[in-house]
Amino acid sequence: MSRKDPTPATLKALFAKSGNRCAFTKCSNAVVDDLNIFVGEVCHIHAVLKKDARFDPSKTDDDLRHYDNLILMCHAHHKRIDTRADLYSADSLRLMKSVHAAQYDHGQFSVDTSVLTQAALQIVQDDWEPHLDSAIEILYYSIQRERVSQGEMNHVSSNVAGITDAQLFVTYTKLFKKLPPADQLDLYREQQEWRAQRDVYAQKQIESHGGSLARLEYSEAFSEFTKLRIEDLKKRITFA
Repeated sequence: MSRKDPTPATLKALFAKSGNRCAFTKCSNAVVDDLNIFVGEVCHIHAVLKKDARFDPSKTDDDLRHYDNLILMCHAHHKRIDTRADLYSADSLRLMKSVHAAQYDHGQFSVDTSVLTQAALQIVQDDWEPHLDSAIEILYYSIQRERVSQGEMNHVSSNVAGITDAQLFVTYTKLFKKLPPADQLDLYREQQEWRAQRDVYAQKQIESHGGSLARLEYSEAFSEFTKLRIEDLKKRITFA
């Protein structure tokens, strides 16, 4: 099931009754900081994906993005309720949300459009897995002939490297959006350093300097290094 973003009206209602605080019991963490940056998370009580906490197959896409199914929390407590779904049922979360909202009925918290945009933004959907492996298979199949020129092999290898880099982008962005702001900055800097390391590694794998094989050797090393990074980031998504 693909996810629809919550409507602006739904998000305004969530913020209005939040008091700018995480809804988890006794948590005082703000969801919008002093720079007007949304540092909290819009959490689903019933998950969108089957593998996630409190998934209910009877819920429609509109049910999932409805006010009643959403709760504002800090990153730490979002992680807690989803990791220990056995301790936090849908009913217990709805009660937690109701008790929290009751505290702020007389003092509505208002946010501007920029915060609503940040809260609604899903750069990469959790359930989006483009079938890029199929494109790679097709490229390799295209050179399974008796006579293939070096130019064709170079072209395929270069395109495979580009597709692998696109796969990395999807994985990197999924991890990025799961992290709190401070960790996002650390990941961004780490990724910049890693990209420089990848280029150095791929350059070192070239043995045919000045020859027609150089491009192929570089692209294959580029793809190899990128695939290792994808696997590393996927493991980190699991624990984020």
